Amino acid sequence: MELLSVIDTELRLLKIRMQGIVSAPKTISQSKPDRKFLWTGKITDLVELIYGLAEMSCINEGKVSIKELSAFFYDLFGVDGKDAYRLYADIKERKSDSRTYFLDQMAKSLNERIYKDEELQAKRR
Repeated sequence: MELLSVIDTELRLLKIRMQGIVSAPKTISQSKPDRKFLWTGKITDLVELIYGLAEMSCINEGKVSIKELSAFFYDLFGVDGKDAYRLYADIKERKSDSRTYFLDQMAKSLNERIYKDEELQAKRR
């Protein structure tokens, strides 16, 4: 749940930065801050998330490029820049019913948590 809150906050900051109201944070090369959050999943999983957000048009009403989004999230989570377009091509080459392994597992995990929370609430009543 904390990660969703962080992503929501960062998305709001991204919108503000894209409007030019707040300047972007310094890049890693300018300073090496202690990062509170590091991406510990696979880089391909992050790219799935980036493309999913882009396809849902939930950042700047969809008026942001994959290149800009990936640069932002790579910097946010301290990821060495990888070519998101190439990684997306790898995702498209997957051979299964669903090619979005990470997003599918994320939805499944979140739904399981919701069900567990609802069960706990029901037991408390």
